[in-house]
Amino acid sequence: MTMTNPLKNKVVVLLLVLFVVIMVLSTTPWINKISESIKSEGLNVTAVYLGTTAPNGTWQFKVEDRILTDCAVAYVYNYTPPGKLIVYEMDSKAFRVINPSEEMPSFECSGELTYGYLTANFTEPPNTLTIDVWVGTTSTNDGYIYFRQIGDWMFINGSYVGYKAPSLSNNYMLMPLEELEKITNSTGIHLVNRR
Repeated sequence: MTMTNPLKNKVVVLLLVLFVVIMVLSTTPWINKISESIKSEGLNVTAVYLGTTAPNGTWQFKVEDRILTDCAVAYVYNYTPPGKLIVYEMDSKAFRVINPSEEMPSFECSGELTYGYLTANFTEPPNTLTIDVWVGTTSTNDGYIYFRQIGDWMFINGSYVGYKAPSLSNNYMLMPLEELEKITNSTGIHLVNRR
């Protein structure tokens, strides 16, 4: 009968414990990443405000800047996790194309940027948020709205960290009406507050 070396058993047990510890430590960041992505998908926008006067109430994210054109009458928005809120402003022509049943008077405007407020609330604030703003008008191509980007406003942990100007080579797009209608059906169309 052969006897096993008790020291050899302790080494095997120690190696096994070391292996388990290494596995737990190496998978913890992966598990945290998965749980964070699941958590971020649960974030929902509860309100977005765009107007020339400061809104009432408490807002998690607030931009006070030249963020509004003098032609903008309405806006829609789209949120993409983990932290991109895109706001599309529309002039009266674009508004009538997307919402023909609503009467919107035309008025003289130049398309110049004016000072305004853009605020947003979430069910739970994202750690990082970029608010991307585009201004739109009807295109010469039927079935599209022409949008021009005016910039990105960035936040980290609820604090404003800066503005990023749009790239001059990529600051415009033609959005098909079908795509804009999908966004409108998802989040609604909202009038710019011009009190």
